[in-house]
This record gives sequence, structure tokens and C-alpha cells, in this order.
Amino acid sequence: MDMTNEERAALVELRIEKAVRAYEQAKGVVELKYWETIANRLYYSAYNAVSAVLIANGDTAQTHSGVMHIFGLRFVKPLLRHRRRERIVPVGRGCRGCTACTG
Repeated sequence: MDMTNEERAALVELRIEKAVRAYEQAKGVVELKYWETIANRLYYSAYNAVSAVLIANGDTAQTHSGVMHIFGLRFVKPLLRHRRRERIVPVGRGCRGCTACTG
């Protein structure tokens, strides 16, 4: 499904609002020590924040595992590749052609 820029921005904003709300709910029950509830709220906070990032970048996922998979492909794997390259490139030379170094 293609979205207009306005629809995409509205969906990103909604996901961010949900992420913040879930985070605030987790903070609200810390004193009660409801650890399972806190873990649940923090999970959904992270899920909605990551979902917002993916939507903002034009990606879509239908499931929680899909969100994790796409986030890993788009953001985690490139960072890990860059980190590995950093270790083998002499100090001060940078990774030629690496988007993390060249922007």
C-alpha cells in the first residue's frame, strides 16, 4: 500500500505518541514493582518507536518479527559491517565508500 507523505507523517506521529505513552505507563508502575507490566510497556514502547523509524524510511512490516527483521537489515547489519571494517582500516584513514563514514 502506497501512502502519501502526509499519511506517512501522520502514521509516524501516531507511532511515536504510542511509544511515549507506553514508556510513561512503564515509569508509572515502577514504584509498584510490577516488573512484567513494566517489561511489557517497555517492549511496546520500543516496538512503536522502531516501527515509526521504519515507516519514516518507507518500510512496512505486518508483524512484530517483521519489524525486528527489517530493522536489523536496515540499521543493525550495516552498523555491524561498518564496525568490522573500522577494525581493519588503519587509524585516521576511514572506510572508503562506507556510507557511515561518508554520510
